[in-house]
Amino acid sequence: MSQRIADFEKARKKRMRKNRLKRLAILFVMALAVAAFFWLKDSSLVRDLRYAADDFIHSFGSGPGFPLESPGGQTQEMGVVGSDFYLLNDTNLYVYSRQGKTVSSAQHRYTNPTAETQDGRLLLYDRGGHGLMLRTAAQTIYESNLEDTIISADVSADGTFAVVTDASGFAAKVTVYDSNQREIYAWMSADDLIQSAALLPSGGHMAIATLNAQEGMLVSQVMIFDLTQEEPVATVDYPGEMIVQVDYMENGSIAVVSDQGAYVLSGSGRQLGEYRYGRLQLAYFDTGSQGMAVVTQSQIGRQEYSMVTITDSGRVSSLQQLTHGVQSVKTERGSIYLASADAIYAYAYGQSGAAASYPVSDLEDFAPLAGNLYYQTSDTIEEIRASSSQEE
Repeated sequence: MSQRIADFEKARKKRMRKNRLKRLAILFVMALAVAAFFWLKDSSLVRDLRYAADDFIHSFGSGPGFPLESPGGQTQEMGVVGSDFYLLNDTNLYVYSRQGKTVSSAQHRYTNPTAETQDGRLLLYDRGGHGLMLRTAAQTIYESNLEDTIISADVSADGTFAVVTDASGFAAKVTVYDSNQREIYAWMSADDLIQSAALLPSGGHMAIATLNAQEGMLVSQVMIFDLTQEEPVATVDYPGEMIVQVDYMENGSIAVVSDQGAYVLSGSGRQLGEYRYGRLQLAYFDTGSQGMAVVTQSQIGRQEYSMVTITDSGRVSSLQQLTHGVQSVKTERGSIYLASADAIYAYAYGQSGAAASYPVSDLEDFAPLAGNLYYQTSDTIEEIRASSSQEE
C-alpha cells in the first residue's frame, strides 16, 4: 500500500514539474512576443505596413468620378505615386485615386516646387530653396527646412532619399538619409557642380552627374557610389557634354541624358549603349523603369521631331520621325506617351508608329497610370480609359 502511495506521489510531482515547465515556456514565448512588439513597433517594416494601410484606407472607396473640378493655380507637373496620381501646382500637392477620390491635399509654400517619386514615396522639394517634404499618397512622413540651398534630389521606394545642395567651402554636396531621416552618407565636391543624383531602387548605391570646365570646355562625369565606401567605385567621363539627368532603371542600369546624347551604363559604369543626336538637339525625354524615350528636334528650319527609345540593356529599339508636335513625353512600363497641343499619342517600345491617339484640348499636363491617362485642363481633371483608344 505504502509503495502505491509513493508511486502516486512521484507521478504527481512529475506532472507538476511538467506543468511548471509548460507554463514557463508559455511565459517565455509571451515575453518574446512583447519584446518583439516593442522592438518592431518603430521599425521600418511595421512603419511601412502602417503607411500602406493608411494609404489604402484613404484611397479606398468610390469617388465622384471624372471629370473633377480643377483646383486652379499654376500647374507644375502631374505624376504617379503608388496606385494614385498627383497634381502639383504653385501652392499645393493634390493626390487623387483612379476613382476620382481626393486622397490628400498638402500646402507647400515653395517657390519652385519639384517632385520625385519611387513607387509609394514622393519627395517634394523647393529647387533653389530650402524646404522638402517626404510623403506617401495620403500623409506627410517628414518635413524640414535645410540650411543649404537645394539643387536636386531623389527618393527610393523605402523612403531613403538623397539631396544635392550647395555647401560652405565646397562647390556642392550630396547627402543621403535613411528611412528614419538620419544622415547615412555624405560626399562633397570641391570643384565640380553636382547636376543630378539618383538612388538605386533596391538601395545601397547612388549615381551622380557632375559638371566642370577645363580650358574653356565643359567636362561632365557620372560617378557611381557604393554607400559603404567613401569614394566613388566608378567614374565615367563625358568631355564636351553637359549631363541633364542621371537615373537608375529597375534592373540596376543607369540612364544618362546629356545635351549631346543618351547613354545606358551598367551598375559598375560599363557603357551598354548610346545614341548620339548628331545635328539634332534634345527636346524632351523621360526615363522609365525599363528604358527611356528621347525626343529630338531639328535645329533649323521647320520644327520637326524624332523619337528614339532605348531599353534598359542599352539597345536602341526604335528611331522614328514624328508627324505631330510634342510638348511633353512620359513613360509607363512598356508604353510611351507623347502629348501635343491637341492629342496624346501612345507608342510601344520597339514599334514604329503610334498605337493609339486620344484627342484632348486645353491640355496642361497628364499622368499615365495603370494603362489609363489622367490629364488636366484649365477647368477640369479628366480620365481617358485604355479601352477608349482611337486607332491610328
